[in-house]
Amino acid sequence: MTTPGPSPTQTRVEQLLLLRAVVSFLGEKDQFGWWDTSFLGSVGQKYLSITYPRSAQAAGLQATGEAARRLHDERIGKGRVFHLFRLPQALEQKIHHQRLTEGGAQLPALASRDAALKALQGLAREPESQPDGPLRLGDAKALSGPSFIGKLAGIYLGAFHGSKQTMPYFTATD
Repeated sequence: MTTPGPSPTQTRVEQLLLLRAVVSFLGEKDQFGWWDTSFLGSVGQKYLSITYPRSAQAAGLQATGEAARRLHDERIGKGRVFHLFRLPQALEQKIHHQRLTEGGAQLPALASRDAALKALQGLAREPESQPDGPLRLGDAKALSGPSFIGKLAGIYLGAFHGSKQTMPYFTATD
């Protein structure tokens, strides 16, 4: 059974935002337990909606993304490397701008573990089994290539299915 790829109307930045959101959600302790947060589940969302009534999911994504970034940084390092939660500055700015444009829009992919896995499968070229830990995918030039989002999604999908904690990254170019 083949899962359809990303929508043809989705931009790369929108695909990256979705990939980040889905990996953030799946990494939470209620799903696969990669980081110790529960902001994106129903209880976390109810809690955040008290303080952020119109943007609880956005606040949860920000907090969970920070936890994911920290874990990736601890495992990979911060010097001259990029990963899903720490991309080159120009790309981070585009993602930030897109997030502001979307406002408090809810992502249906975060409704459940199954919905998130299905969304991840839709972004992935195919699940890829990889070893635990950091996984170098090449240099930062690959981040401008047409297939890096599908590659990242496939690696994360394979990691979640295989109960591993694989963290793909790219090294900076000189």
